[in-house]
Amino acid sequence: MVTVYYGDCVLYGVETVSLTMARPVSAYDGLGQGEFQIPGARKLRQWTLKCHWSDQDDMGTEDWTKGSQLLEQLHEWMDDKRARRLVISGDRRRESASACLTQLEVQQNYEGVYQVTVRLTEHRRVEVQQTDIPPSTRPGMPPEDPGPWTLSSPMDAVSVLPDGEEETWYWYSEDEERLVSTNNRVMVPLGVPVFRSREEYNSYQSNAKNPTGMMELQQYHSDYWDWKLGHPDEDKTFSQWKKEYVAK
Repeated sequence: MVTVYYGDCVLYGVETVSLTMARPVSAYDGLGQGEFQIPGARKLRQWTLKCHWSDQDDMGTEDWTKGSQLLEQLHEWMDDKRARRLVISGDRRRESASACLTQLEVQQNYEGVYQVTVRLTEHRRVEVQQTDIPPSTRPGMPPEDPGPWTLSSPMDAVSVLPDGEEETWYWYSEDEERLVSTNNRVMVPLGVPVFRSREEYNSYQSNAKNPTGMMELQQYHSDYWDWKLGHPDEDKTFSQWKKEYVAK
């Protein structure tokens, strides 16, 4: 036998109590890794109560109230935004939570006899939490991670790289021997420095031990083809030639 209390009302004649709990799970296709999942936040719990109420206490029900009076009270609460305490008590189950009345369905087959479905949704109080985000030097502007970023797993594409519909990610491809880009952060390869712009890449490379910014890279390509014309029998790739050239 289950007894349900909501606010100052006893919802007697409960035939079934169902609880729904869910949370979204987003799936991403990692480059060369297959699909992986990122669980989202848990959604609000929902309870569905199916009750049998009447205007006459023929069964001698404990804490009995006229069904029409209970319905009148719930109708008033449907226009009230306040949450109330929900308590579900039984021989093997006891549950207590703050909940809002979100749906009420009533079926009356006979005069004074009601089949009622009550749906309640969990209420969470919004609280202000302290974070470790540093203060911004410009009011209203969030601080930005300067980068570059190097991903070690497919999960990092979602948890490390900043999100944005207009973001473009750049990295130097050794296979293609050029700077490449993508607008899909989950397509960024693992183990290479990733940048938000060509300018960031050039700035990063200009501060490196062996700078290979875009201007320097273009000059390397020009020198490589000049050398190639002068050595037609040599079969060196650009990467092989550049390593020997820089070593000199």
